[in-house]
Amino acid sequence: MSFLLNKGFLGFNAPLFMDLTLIITALLPLLAGFGIHLAKIKKYKLHKIYQLTLLFITLIVLGVFEYLIRKIGGFSVFDIKIDKSIFILILTIHIIIAFVTIVFWIVTILKSSNVKMHKIYAMFTFYGIIFTSVSAIIVYLLLFVA
Repeated sequence: MSFLLNKGFLGFNAPLFMDLTLIITALLPLLAGFGIHLAKIKKYKLHKIYQLTLLFITLIVLGVFEYLIRKIGGFSVFDIKIDKSIFILILTIHIIIAFVTIVFWIVTILKSSNVKMHKIYAMFTFYGIIFTSVSAIIVYLLLFVA
C-alpha cells in the first residue's frame, strides 16, 4: 500500500492517494445520482445493491484515506499556502459535512422500508454527497494548487 504515497498523477505536489481520493470524491455525486436514477425507473433491487456497494466502496476509500493521512503525519506535512486557521476551518467544515453525510447515508438505507422517510433521507444524503464533493475539491485546491 506504500505505493499510494508516491507522487500523484494530476500534476500537483500531491501524493497518489490524495489524487485518487479526489477523483473518486468528485465522481461520487454522479455515481450516487445514477443510483437514484435506478430507483426512479423502478429498478429497486438493483438500486439497493448499487447503493450498498457504493456506500461500502466509499467507506473503504475513506478508511484507506484516513489511515494514509495519519501515516504521513496529517495535513500539517503539506505546505499550506493560506492562513492555517482558515484552512483548518474549511477542513473542519468538510469533515463535519462528510461525517453527517455518511450517517445520513446509513440511515437512508436503514429507512428503506418506509418509502416516504427513505426519500426524505435520500434527498439530504444526496445534497450531503454534493457538498462533501465540493468541499473536498476546495481542500485539495487549497493544499496543492493555490
